Amino acid sequence: MSNNIIFHNNFHVGDVVISKPFVKEIMKFFPDTNFFYAHKNNEFLTHDLCPYISYNKFISTRDDEFTITYDNITVINTWFGKMHEPTNRFQKKGSYDICCFESQLDRYNSQLNKIGIDLSYMDVNPSNYFWEIDNIYINNLLNITSTNNVLLFTNKSLSHQSDNDDIDKYIPDLCLSFPNITFYITDTNIILPNIINLNKIFIKRGIDLFQFAELSKYCNIIVGNPSGPFQFTWIKSNLEDPNKLYITNQINDSIGEVQFCATQKAKTICSITTKDMITNLKKELC
Repeated sequence: MSNNIIFHNNFHVGDVVISKPFVKEIMKFFPDTNFFYAHKNNEFLTHDLCPYISYNKFISTRDDEFTITYDNITVINTWFGKMHEPTNRFQKKGSYDICCFESQLDRYNSQLNKIGIDLSYMDVNPSNYFWEIDNIYINNLLNITSTNNVLLFTNKSLSHQSDNDDIDKYIPDLCLSFPNITFYITDTNIILPNIINLNKIFIKRGIDLFQFAELSKYCNIIVGNPSGPFQFTWIKSNLEDPNKLYITNQINDSIGEVQFCATQKAKTICSITTKDMITNLKKELC
């Protein structure tokens, strides 16, 4: 490896988020090295790891290539969508059946083992790699008084893991059916007494991800399409809470793709359609 390492991801927020615990570990193996992260999402996403540099396709590895080195710069690709998956865990269960952490760990190890790095120790206790968020992003923007709160993400899945049905059409009936529940909705124009439209409150792109994650601590149920903002709520205080519930939808009906790890204490309900996702939410609220 060279003295300058650029972690590079050509895809969306969720792909960068799930890479972060592994990037943090990889950095430990290369002392006296300058690290950077290049991606096309908001720079705040990786500000806690290393300096951000603008996404540049000319420094990119190919999507099927893990590293490339030139001019004392090594670029490490942190997206594995087109890379080979030669591990026993994939062969036994299939890539759609294991959770995001285990999936990524196998993929990183399959590449890093070639240069003498082994991250298998991360498999012993995945909770060591849960991240947490400080209560510094919401400040006085919200006065959270209710204890019966639902955080509902209305954004679509950019990688098309869901049917991307319009969630808005289910919101009026949902909120009118449960007037004692406060619904924090990421973006909607529907006005009801128990709806708080976060798009009118959290207005700074990038920081809003941290605000959603901080708010999620105070919500009993977190609902939405599998996406980067949804994954950003996979924080320690949520994942270690057995009373926390995630409800999402996945067209492959794959519980693994919508959980951080298999040993998390937070529960997940996975549906194959948006309609079923809302139906499952109603059942839990009854």
